[in-house]
Amino acid sequence: MANPWFRLYAEFATDPKVQMLSESDQRRLIMLFCLRCNGHVTLQCNEVTFLLRISNDEWKATRALFIERGFIDENNELLNWDKRQFSSDTSKNRVAAYRERKKQSSNNDVTLQKQKSNAIDTDTDTDTDINNTPQQAGEVIDISACPHQEIISLYAKHLPMGIQPKVWNEARQTALRTRWREDSKRQSLEWWDRLFAHIAKSDFLTGKVSNREGRAFEVSLDWIVAASNFAKIIEGKYDNKVAA
Repeated sequence: MANPWFRLYAEFATDPKVQMLSESDQRRLIMLFCLRCNGHVTLQCNEVTFLLRISNDEWKATRALFIERGFIDENNELLNWDKRQFSSDTSKNRVAAYRERKKQSSNNDVTLQKQKSNAIDTDTDTDTDINNTPQQAGEVIDISACPHQEIISLYAKHLPMGIQPKVWNEARQTALRTRWREDSKRQSLEWWDRLFAHIAKSDFLTGKVSNREGRAFEVSLDWIVAASNFAKIIEGKYDNKVAA
């Protein structure tokens, strides 16, 4: 599938409004273009700082400048985007079509898979397999409204031995919201219920085995939703291994 793209005109190199920006702010502006192209019409400030890997103070200064120069509005929405892009590039139908293609193409992508060759659990019931977690018929969830509290409750249900979150700050909210939005299959509480059930089967992640230093691992929700850890869980890195 072709990657989504947007039109960046050559005048970007000579436009006084752009050239009066610092190089870092020019890069941040282009990053906002990329995020808008990916379907982010508006972004919360904490999402912007996370996605651009900058501090709150850095974004506060850049945001004020972008609003003053007429690049974005108070909701962090890019101004004049539709005017600068062809209707075929930026229409709602195109965005919807792209999301549908992404949904279809991700059927076999980044999902927890049963590893029959090394799984210690021989249960073959499909209702315990994260791969078989379809979006329920008629269940339409606003992807911008990640149900944090419900997911935290599911984590506590399956992983009571883990560290329970007492503070759910912006950084943790952003990480969970990002994992929720990355894949349409994850936009279901049933998927997260199965994810945590899957993690609960891991001897390492539940502290039943010790690492090389002789210490048992303590899992936490913020550790799970961190991008690199989440990918390793999905890929089965922490699944139990069957002795040869």
